[in-house]
Amino acid sequence: MPLLEIIAACAPLVHPQTMLHIVETESAGNPWAIHVNDGPRINESGQKAIALARKFIRAGYSVDVGLAQINSNNFEPLDLTLEQAFEPCTNISAGAQVLRNNYYRAEGTKLSQNERLDEALSYYNTGDATAGLENGYVARVRSADISQYDVPALDANSVETPKNVEPKQVPRWDIFGDLSNKQGRWLTAGEGKRAD
Repeated sequence: MPLLEIIAACAPLVHPQTMLHIVETESAGNPWAIHVNDGPRINESGQKAIALARKFIRAGYSVDVGLAQINSNNFEPLDLTLEQAFEPCTNISAGAQVLRNNYYRAEGTKLSQNERLDEALSYYNTGDATAGLENGYVARVRSADISQYDVPALDANSVETPKNVEPKQVPRWDIFGDLSNKQGRWLTAGEGKRAD
């Protein structure tokens, strides 16, 4: 299943483009991505990845895993096991929950939606309202390369009315605008064929 479909299915309350930017920034779309904070990034997969992540967690490290890089300190509050945290849909869902919790943390403030999102992204990365802005994480998420899609997301703020397009004039009762043609001939009731 393509990544955007997984995101749409598993994180329905977060805009798919937002979650996709997070995933691309955090793991470059690698469901086995492991980052040991204050340690290495690990490039393994399957049971070997799980075993290595478990080893570092037991040694006291904070470890980020999976597509959305869920931090091991969040496993218990999110009711996740290490194995579940590597499952793509569960990982995306957990990432969305962390983002939403941080987004709603700023509810009731005078911050705009974009400012709240930036703060939520900063918390997602660092656990702090501004450190993710200062370290460049928020900017990296906002500029993440999601160019693998042939058709970009619709930007509702840039919708323009097409130029040089005249609306078709049809009788008001013809709600579908399909019962007349330019010669003024009408369609018959039988099978939608034009009467000549």
